[in-house]
Amino acid sequence: MKKLNVLFGIICLLGIAAPMLIQHGKLMTVRGLEGYVEPDTTKLSYSWWNGDLQKRLENAATDSLLIYPACVRARNQFEYAFFGKLNATDVYAFDGYFYRFMYPDYNERDEFLGETKINATVQRLKAIQEQTKLPVYVVIAPNKMRYYSEHLPEINRVHSDTTNYTFYKRALQKAGIEVLDAHAWHLRNKKANEIPILAKEGVHWTLYAAAITMDSLIKRLRSDLSVDFQGITMEVTPKHEVYKEDVDLANLSNLMYRPVDKRLRNVYFPEPIEQKRRMRPVVIGDSFYHVIEWSGIHHQLFQPETPFYYYFHTRYTNGPSMEAVKMEILQEDLKQADCIIILTDIQNMSRFGFGFIEQYPL
Repeated sequence: MKKLNVLFGIICLLGIAAPMLIQHGKLMTVRGLEGYVEPDTTKLSYSWWNGDLQKRLENAATDSLLIYPACVRARNQFEYAFFGKLNATDVYAFDGYFYRFMYPDYNERDEFLGETKINATVQRLKAIQEQTKLPVYVVIAPNKMRYYSEHLPEINRVHSDTTNYTFYKRALQKAGIEVLDAHAWHLRNKKANEIPILAKEGVHWTLYAAAITMDSLIKRLRSDLSVDFQGITMEVTPKHEVYKEDVDLANLSNLMYRPVDKRLRNVYFPEPIEQKRRMRPVVIGDSFYHVIEWSGIHHQLFQPETPFYYYFHTRYTNGPSMEAVKMEILQEDLKQADCIIILTDIQNMSRFGFGFIEQYPL
């Protein structure tokens, strides 16, 4: 009996110590949470006068537990399965389709800037094009709220042409600025597309959609600039295979069992047999460009030093290196550029150009 008690005690101690040994001994890999920032205990104040110190230490300890990610996913799965609720900021689910917008009753028509402001912005962009002598290409990415509008509540659907998207597109074309409306193009081919342009569980375009859109842009640049730029060489997987960033909203929602869209395919970009000149634009855009930047599309089409001005507040080149936007560096980038590309989602057209147009000195 005594031996059984000792054995039982050892088992209990091992059970208590197991999470600590696994976590700190790196005995196994635990899938962490997407969008979760590790607590920085070094920034906790240890002043006696800090009334919330105990609570903050408890929260930090709880967040560091090995089972914390599993518990969060279990709770999220329960609330999504029974109540259709997603515990991710600004993420909503309707009929199994995940969307991201700023507030529950968001509607694109409420963001309309007015025709006067839009025309003034476009005229200033035209002046930038004339001063820099660089062609400007505006790429409008497919928008999920419009592409899958049938699954949205009525309050979120757009039933008006009085929108930034409609007025900007019209004004840009009238001013002679090149527009590649990928949204309209993909929407026209929606029924014919066997591979999703926008995943049910994602907010950005799929890798496949980004690849064929950039292929179209390259063909237009070759014709307009009379330069035989490197094109895209890609291989699409014949069977279901998920590119992680295609389902970014499902990842961000931290569910135990993510929805599966069997239509999704991965895309690989083998090294082209015939090497040609890769273009070097100045890219100003939102997170839709990350799909290009983080994949083989960028390596095939763009020179490594191609600058990407993310929301025009951070400059990226050649991977994760980044710096704040400086006008003198932008001027040098423009001197070496083949063109200017403004890549925007329709929901971001209320801040079209992200400050570049207003801040560039004329």
